[in-house]
This record gives sequence, C-alpha cells and structure tokens, in this order.
Amino acid sequence: MSTKRLLIIEENLKTASSLKQSLNEFGYEADIAYVDETGEALALSGHYDLVLIAVKTIESDGYQFCRNVRENNYQVPILILSASEKIEDKLCGFECGCDDYLSIPFHTSELKARIRVLLRRVMEAPVAVDTIQIADLEINRYAKTAFRNRRPIKLSSKEYNLLEYLAVNRGKVVSRSELSEKAWNKKFDQRSNIVDVYINSLRNKMDNGHHQSLIKTRIGFGYVMQEQ
Repeated sequence: MSTKRLLIIEENLKTASSLKQSLNEFGYEADIAYVDETGEALALSGHYDLVLIAVKTIESDGYQFCRNVRENNYQVPILILSASEKIEDKLCGFECGCDDYLSIPFHTSELKARIRVLLRRVMEAPVAVDTIQIADLEINRYAKTAFRNRRPIKLSSKEYNLLEYLAVNRGKVVSRSELSEKAWNKKFDQRSNIVDVYINSLRNKMDNGHHQSLIKTRIGFGYVMQEQ
C-alpha cells in the first residue's frame, strides 16, 4: 500500500514543522503550505489524501480556506486543528465543510486515530479522479485544477473550461464556435473575439516559464492541443 500524503495548512512555521515531524513518525508523507492561493491549489490538486488546517480564532483565514476547498467540490478529507474549544467555533468549522475538528492541545495518539478514521472513510468510499496528462501538464477534472511541471496554474472558470475541452480533444483542431458552444455553453458570436482573448490569457498563464507551447493555432480553423 502506498504511503498516504498529507497537506498541512499553517501560518506558523514552527508549529507546522512540529506537526510535520509527528505525521512523518506516524508513517505519512507531509507537506506544508500557507493559507494562500498556492496552498488552496495544492489542496485541490488531488495529490493529497488529507488536509490539516490549523486555525486560531473564528476570524481565522483557515475557515475561509476550508470553505473555498469545499465550494470547489473536492472531497478530500479536512481536519481542522483549533486553539479554541468553543462550540460556536466547532460549528463554524463543520459549516465550512471540515470532516473533523480537534482542539489544541491534543495528544498525538488522538491525532493519529482521527487521521486513520478519515482515511479509512475514503478507502471505503473511494472517489474517482479523472486526470489528464499531456507532457508536463496535468489536469484534474474532478478538482478543476491544472498544474504545469507540478506547479499550480491559477485559472478562471472560463480559462479552465477552454483548457479542459482542448485537452479532452487533444490532437483535434477545435473551432472557435465549438469552444464557445461546447466549453462555455454559449452561442458563438462571429463578431466577437472573446475566445481568442481567453486563449491568449490561458497561454500566458500556462506557458510562462516553459519552452514548449501546448496550444497551437491553426489559422482559419481554430486551436489544437498537442505536444509537438
């Protein structure tokens, strides 16, 4: 059985390092990220089996972080570690979408038991994650996220839908009207260059810092996703 990967979301590096050490001793691989866009993209990447979010007060950004993950429909187990034992804080955590809530301080044996229960639930009811891999581009269709060389690409919903449609139809030249109607469910307006604008924006985000451009233009026809 492969080693489970856990993601720690924590703003205090000292606390995160201590937690990471404990998780390693439990036999898990653990990474540390902050409560920011990069951390959110990692939580949604499909690369982790469980996310631990440390929060201090009910005003903590960690609660909004938890809510953002759940609103993106990704069902990775979330365990909130909180310095508060107040019932209203616990209720807030569950309302934001966490699967379990553990108050600090806690005994490491209890943390280990909580993690094992959450991971067992996932094993009993596995979620299929549909991933598309093209060169060093990885698209997680369940989490609606994209990575290039394992680095997250921050995309708007329209940009992501274009990318996913091109990737699903890799090797096929797709017209602007097809992209508008199939990727966006929007009737194509021949007078508008909106598809081209979004394709250019997508290219800037996806190809920045990379030698290989994956989206090719076929003048007079449309666009195609291919490695060469």
